[in-house]
Amino acid sequence: ANDGIYFAAFPLVFEWTSLSPEELTKIPNLLKFDSLAGSFTPVSYFPEEFVGNNLNKAIFPILSLGPDQEPVINLNFRNLYQVKNGEVQAHSAAHSEFPEEPTTSSMSNMFEDMNEIMKMINNVDIYTDLFYLPEQELLVRVAKFEDIPESTADATFLASQWGLVFLDTDYKKVGEITLEPNQYNGQYIFGTNEGIWISTDHPENPELSEDFMRFQLIEVNR
Repeated sequence: ANDGIYFAAFPLVFEWTSLSPEELTKIPNLLKFDSLAGSFTPVSYFPEEFVGNNLNKAIFPILSLGPDQEPVINLNFRNLYQVKNGEVQAHSAAHSEFPEEPTTSSMSNMFEDMNEIMKMINNVDIYTDLFYLPEQELLVRVAKFEDIPESTADATFLASQWGLVFLDTDYKKVGEITLEPNQYNGQYIFGTNEGIWISTDHPENPELSEDFMRFQLIEVNR
């Protein structure tokens, strides 16, 4: 991105619940790599507002690129964190049907049960991808609603319901939608001059075909 190579950083602790909230806020979630010096520089740290006082939640940072090729940290939280001119700026980008705070486990320590870990990472309300669509001058943030499979061994499971949050190039929220259940796959979205295309290849969609990839057009009203 622009002037360097950036990496989303995970805490180098498997059981991050063994850390204190204060310790987690001192761990970087974004690093910049200097290829000449062969060194990494911390750019962004886990924000206190996200960390809170309960670490029984998914804390993985997802790295995206914004309109000016600036890094954007997409946590499972109401805010996005944009790196601009070396400073981190928070932008509200919440879906109105999502909770204000991340879903936390009811267990005292979710690492006591592998099924609980997988549920907290994959199957509760969670923000997944962030797409910048230059043709539409929009950012699209994907919200995946809680949907827990009957069996954790079900490798083909795909959440039923998805939501989309739309932001302009200044990271101002300009709209949102909640998509019809069992019809969409929010992992696959792209933009063209016609609008925003989203995959309809959901396993429960009666129009699913093994011969084609299908997308539906979302037209953007200006």
